[in-house]
Amino acid sequence: MNAPLQDVVGSIAVRRVLVQLSDVHYVGDGRLFGGLSLRNIFTQVRAILELPQYTPEAIVVTGDLVHRGTQASYRDLQREFELLRVAFAVPIVVTFGNHDDMERAGAVFPTTQIAYTETHRIVSFDNSDPEITPQQERWLSDQLAQPYRSGTILAFHHSPLPSLVPILQRRGMENRGALARVVENSDVIQILTGHYHHAMAGTFAGVPCWSSPALSTQQIMAPQLAEVDHGGGSGFSVVELSEFGPITTPIWLDIEQSESDSRSAKTIAST
Repeated sequence: MNAPLQDVVGSIAVRRVLVQLSDVHYVGDGRLFGGLSLRNIFTQVRAILELPQYTPEAIVVTGDLVHRGTQASYRDLQREFELLRVAFAVPIVVTFGNHDDMERAGAVFPTTQIAYTETHRIVSFDNSDPEITPQQERWLSDQLAQPYRSGTILAFHHSPLPSLVPILQRRGMENRGALARVVENSDVIQILTGHYHHAMAGTFAGVPCWSSPALSTQQIMAPQLAEVDHGGGSGFSVVELSEFGPITTPIWLDIEQSESDSRSAKTIAST
């Protein structure tokens, strides 16, 4: 007979947590797209991650780091990520999105990364273009050829799943079959993506797939919208790698209205 659920939960001694940040859209001068303060947002994130239930073993950033910014903007973000890395002594895995300038981003962050925790592996690649190239498919297949301990988390920008919002349904990953070939029969236990600016959970090729809320602005979930429309709110994700499988939770930040002037009804037309 199986043990009662409360007995199983009570037996969990170690919490293995990943934190996912996504769609920062830093525009420079200390501000995110929509008007939020970069420093305020990252100060809140650090304060939350200091709580025992949220303290991470790794931090993953799934793209759209900078919104039409400069080389200095990427350096600003690098400093914020470095503060997190030092504060929690964990690897920071950074991926790019469609709004990133690849030349500027690539001068600051690697285009592919593989990081390890005690029990899991994190693999990321450049998905700023929504199509996976044959070279990327081969690279991913090579990296996943050998399983790692308790499994692999795959991180990139464009979700292989369609958004509930009609205007976004054709703006995810374009050649999903290439990703499915890589993921099927691999040790991937979780896919982490961004791009949509709204939380979304599903399954792709038999693997849990999560799109994180954005740090900058959230998609307004109105089905009649004829364009991408963003409103207030800022959030990130906590992924607990539990014995029940990955448990993913959106975490919402407390945003002062004084910081969010000009934020409501903003549009990122080229999402």
